[in-house]
Amino acid sequence: MDWKQEAENQFAIFREVVTERLEPLTNQGYTISAEEAPMTITVGKVLNSSIHVVISYEFAFCALPPHEFTIWLRRSSPQTDEYAPFSAELPAVLKSYYKVDLFPAGQYRWQYKGRDTLVREIDIANQALLKLGVEWLEKPTSKVNWVQRFTPIKE
Repeated sequence: MDWKQEAENQFAIFREVVTERLEPLTNQGYTISAEEAPMTITVGKVLNSSIHVVISYEFAFCALPPHEFTIWLRRSSPQTDEYAPFSAELPAVLKSYYKVDLFPAGQYRWQYKGRDTLVREIDIANQALLKLGVEWLEKPTSKVNWVQRFTPIKE
């Protein structure tokens, strides 16, 4: 089997595990997007007519495991709105805003070698997402200072 086929097979497993665990987000009004970027599962929510929030689970295939994934938090809104538009990875938000570091030194994404470790890592990621990430994403005053990447602006 070539690497492209293996990447597609691994993404199929990733998609299955992630979608099995989206119920807490769908219970909060998020819907699975029909349009997805390659190797990504996306859920979104409309907060009001001009504010859209998106959570993306992004898979990274590695020829030799462990494979990796991360979660992106994105918000689109008019510049004049009280909600600031932004795009940031969940681990960066947790580390800079909440002082929570989920990974050992030198690791910046969730890693897994098989389905069992993927399930465990998705559950850990979702716990952080549901406890802190969603609140931050939907909070009007959460902002990112792009001059000092991923450093929150004091509220």
